[in-house]
Amino acid sequence: MGKRLAVFLTVVALTGCTSDEEQIEDPVSSDAFQISSPPDAEEVTVPSFAPVHFAFDSSVVEQRYADNLENISQYLKDNPGSIVEIEGHCDERGTEQYNLALGDRRAQAIKDLLIKYGAPLEQLATVSYGEERPAVEGHEESAWSMNRRAEFTLRLKSY
Repeated sequence: MGKRLAVFLTVVALTGCTSDEEQIEDPVSSDAFQISSPPDAEEVTVPSFAPVHFAFDSSVVEQRYADNLENISQYLKDNPGSIVEIEGHCDERGTEQYNLALGDRRAQAIKDLLIKYGAPLEQLATVSYGEERPAVEGHEESAWSMNRRAEFTLRLKSY
């Protein structure tokens, strides 16, 4: 009986209830238990870099992507603790080996341009996924054209 009374008194103390008729507020949904960021917490904005698309069987980066690549390069210069991983992707046509090599050439072409625009070499990494990670499912040119791409993943350096 003493244990039940202690639990009841704890609930009364937490909720301010004084009689059995009053409703006990659910502490989980109470505003008092909501977590918020401290007022002086720094807000971090993580950019999203647009993918670069390629023509069939090509690793040539078209001029229309220059502004995007310059923005990525500038971001890296301004944020030395960041690394951009450049992912090379292909459509489903071609052998697995050929597509992995083509994806690598695409990622390397992007890396070379980022370096040309001033991105530090140590902040760039490349990987080829070949045809393994399509952006769009389908077996026609509209899907294939979306899958021939380079994408960017932003990471933090590990020291």
